[in-house]
Amino acid sequence: MAEAAVDQFLEHRSLPIVLIQPGTIFGPSDAAPSESGRFVLNFLQQKVPFILTGGLSIVDARDVAQAMITAVKQGQSGERYLVGGQYHSAGEILTTLSEVSGVKGPQRKLPGWAMHLLARLLTLISRLTGQSLVDLSVDVVKIMLTQQQFNSAKAMDVLDVNFRPLLETLRDTVAWYRDHDYCE
Repeated sequence: MAEAAVDQFLEHRSLPIVLIQPGTIFGPSDAAPSESGRFVLNFLQQKVPFILTGGLSIVDARDVAQAMITAVKQGQSGERYLVGGQYHSAGEILTTLSEVSGVKGPQRKLPGWAMHLLARLLTLISRLTGQSLVDLSVDVVKIMLTQQQFNSAKAMDVLDVNFRPLLETLRDTVAWYRDHDYCE
């Protein structure tokens, strides 16, 4: 939707606009926190009961920021750059979180059909009660189950983007939340 608005805007104006399209962003200094940040906090508080099916293309927020800075200087106006990071299964993400945090992860796997059902149920309960139980939206489930892997070759070539390893990203994210008293 936002992308269509930018396209429509550019049809009538001549401005140098470069689009950066990131994967799922994780990283330190996520003060709000974002949906991925809440996932990390839920994991640290042992509120992630299952290993989900599928996976995500994960990119460090610092790598996205660097790509944006470089895009201002070197990006071609009107171009889109996928800054997707690397694809990791949900199991890999949880194993890495466990490794960097010392928190034991879930052992039971949740199949895709059950993920859809649970996401719909949680959405309904959230609407009825006005409070969010767990961050598992129908959109996130769809993304995870498609197992979409970004091709970031263009961003790597033109913007000289390098992606940090998942271990570094999650280690720094967990440390930041702990250092800033987000965890009990």
